Parts: sequence; C-alpha cells; structure tokens
Amino acid sequence: MRDHPLRPYVEAMVRASTLLLALMPVVPTRIMILLIGCWLGTLTVRLFTDPVPISHRNMRWALFLALPFALMLLDMLRATDPLATWWIVERSSSFLVFPLGFLVLGAPSSKRLVHSFMEVFTAACLVLLLFANSSILLGEDGARTFDDGYAYRHAFAAITGLHPPFAAYFLLAAALLQFDGALSGGLTWRRGAVVLLLLAGAALLGSRMPPIAFGAASGVMVFVRFGWKRALPAWGAVLILLVALAALLPSARQRMEEVIHHNKQEFATEFDPLHVRAVVNECAWQVTKQHWSLGVGQENAQRTLDDCYAGLGETRMLDGSYSTHDQLLHWWLCFGVAGAVLYVILFGTLIRSAARARHAAMLGFLVFMLICCCTENVLSRQWGLVLFACFTSMFVACQGEEEASAG
Repeated sequence: MRDHPLRPYVEAMVRASTLLLALMPVVPTRIMILLIGCWLGTLTVRLFTDPVPISHRNMRWALFLALPFALMLLDMLRATDPLATWWIVERSSSFLVFPLGFLVLGAPSSKRLVHSFMEVFTAACLVLLLFANSSILLGEDGARTFDDGYAYRHAFAAITGLHPPFAAYFLLAAALLQFDGALSGGLTWRRGAVVLLLLAGAALLGSRMPPIAFGAASGVMVFVRFGWKRALPAWGAVLILLVALAALLPSARQRMEEVIHHNKQEFATEFDPLHVRAVVNECAWQVTKQHWSLGVGQENAQRTLDDCYAGLGETRMLDGSYSTHDQLLHWWLCFGVAGAVLYVILFGTLIRSAARARHAAMLGFLVFMLICCCTENVLSRQWGLVLFACFTSMFVACQGEEEASAG
C-alpha cells in the first residue's frame, strides 16, 4: 500500500488517533477505553496494509514494559475467584496495550509528534482547570470554596469525577513537559503563563506529594540540560515559586499547616488525614512483613488491610478504599518479593535508560511518577496507569527513533 491512494488517509487516522490519547485528563474512563480501542484498531489496519518493521530493540522494550501485566496474569493462577481477579488484571492492561501500540505496531513517536502530543495534553489540562474552577465559582458557595482546602477538593472531585491527587498528577505532568520545552526552546510569556497556571491549579488541589515530586523532577531536568552554574539558579527559582504558591493560596496553605502545626494528641484520636495516613502506613508495613515472600495475591490485598484496620479499631476505614497508598508496598503485598523486585527493576531500568540518553523530559517524568508512587497506588488506578504507560512507551519509542537516526 506504499503507493496506494488511501495510504495518506490511513496515516492521518493513525496520527489523529494517537493525538486523541492526549485527551486523557478530560475524558471519562469509558470514553478513554474507546479512544484506546480506536487507536489500536487504526494501528491494526495499517499493520495489514502497510506494516511497519519491528526492531529487536523495540520488541525487547515492549516485552520488558509488559512484565507487570504478565506477573498479574500469573497471580491469577492462585486466585480462588479467577473472574473477580481478572477484573483487577484487566484494569492493568495498559501495561500491555501501550507498549504494543508504540513499540510493536509502530504508533507515531517522532520528536515532532511527541511535541504535538504534549501540546494537546497541556491544552486538555487547561480545559480541565477552566471547567472545574468556573463550575466551582458558579456554584452555591462560589469563591468561598477556594478558602477551604477540603471543600475545594470535594467540589473538584464532584465536578470532574477525578480523585484530586490524580488530577494533580495530570496538571503537574503537563507543567513538567512545558518546563522542559522552556529549557530546550527558550522561555516565552505564553509558556511561562501556562506553567504558572498549571502549578497554581495543582496547588489549589492541596495534595502534598505532587508539588514535592515536581520540585525534585524539575531539578533533575535542569541539571541534565545545563551545568551547575546555570542549573542551580533555575532550580532555585522553581522551588521559590512552589513555596510561594503554597503560602499564598489558602487551600494549599491549609494543607501545609496541617503538617507543620499538627497536635500529636489530636493525631492519636481524631479521624483526620494525617491520622488516616499513619494507620494506613502501620497496617501496610505490618501485613507486608507478614507476607513478604509470596504476598497475598491481588484478590486478598484489600481484605488483608481491612482486617488490620479492624484490629486497630478503625471501623471507619473498612469501606475498601484505604489501600497501601504506596505502589512498592502494594506490589510487594500482592506478589511478594517478585513484585518488589519488579517495581525496582522497572523504574531503575527506565531511569537508567533516560539518564544515559540525557532525555530530560523522560527522566523528569519518571522521577515525578516515582516520587508520587510513594504516597499513592498510582499504577493501580486507571488514571495513573494510563498516564504512566502511555508516556513511558511513547518516550521509549521516541528515544529509539532518535538513536536510529543518529546511528
């Protein structure tokens, strides 16, 4: 089909369906699944009409990135209810789908396409911010909602359907990519304003770890791009901006003050976020130590935690939503040592590859996601997994194209 008149149309459909994936911050989960299905469908059509050669390098990476999905399939062999466990595994299929699309089926991943993808992703994040905040302003409490961190988070979640930490991951991932664009192509007023808006939007959500992760990731990126003399002032400016936003925005300031002025007696008695976090950490470590070798399996992970919460008298935490809030511990609890080792190898290999190639955007994104995984099961929720799997697969594919063109 290389000289077939339909070839440009098929290529246009492949490119368009790839760019549509960048709408992940603003489309509901079911619509996102439909977009991914259409993307794979267009790639399959091209496979049978105009196949793209698969390099050994891309095949190795695709198999490597799909290892978590393979481990989850193996875990099903010991499940007492394979159907219920399959629903958990099926939600993690992004570990397989995105490497398959970008590295095996040859979804476009040129530097130009990646840049366009980042712009669409950033625009989607800005639409998310505009829609959520305008809806809050027009709501019953109006501007007063912005003064209370918890009221704002609840209103944001009710309007968008997004859990606030995951919304912050989207916003700050977009801010990181725009920041990388500023480092490589020069800071413009437009790009600076976009980064500031995204950072302010994330700060309003009041999640503590994502801004910290952004600060660390931005530091890694400037040190990759520049020498020490230029990197230190640039990183210092970013950290000052983050602190200023946390101090100036009421909802962000409220969440920071909880940590700074928290009363230890209240910490032991009140059902507040810090108390919940302490109970979760205690139970997560306790049950992981008890099942450190083989884990308890995905179907039993939450039940095991709930038993621990009940043993501590925390009956309000038995609604099935209080997971380990730590991705490493979650995989360790589910799969034992194999899960913990795979987690370390997955991030370690990706970060090592990005550092060797001095790929600032990929390295910054991976550092950002790794730190966020310390306080949330990012890769076990659909929003976080799609973000991680899509971007890492695309970055790896783009890196391969750059290596091929340079070699």
